[in-house]
Amino acid sequence: MRRTLLLLAALTGLTLAGAAGGTTAVAKLSADPPLLGHGSTLTIRGTGFAPRVNVTINVRRPNGQPTAHWATLKAKSSGGFRYARVISSSAYPGKYVVIACQRACRIRATATFRVLKVQPV
Repeated sequence: MRRTLLLLAALTGLTLAGAAGGTTAVAKLSADPPLLGHGSTLTIRGTGFAPRVNVTINVRRPNGQPTAHWATLKAKSSGGFRYARVISSSAYPGKYVVIACQRACRIRATATFRVLKVQPV
């Protein structure tokens, strides 16, 4: 009986400790503009990431084609970051997914953009 009470008290303590430490913000990512042509600049903005920790930015096609590494940068003290990239003239037209990861992708967010065959008006 005593062992059961001790175990119950320990589990309750662990549960409460987990609830108190689980108040982290949700990571979010945006890609602007969402439609762009070759030679245009894509701006990736992230919020809600762990402050002053490296963020890896990768891009892939939604159909699962291999992921390309774009950059590794450090989040600001606010947990946000900004990254700009010019879309290469060799980029295939179509939809892409940007993935921002921290801490072996335990903190992760995605955004989509589309490369057009012609420049948007």
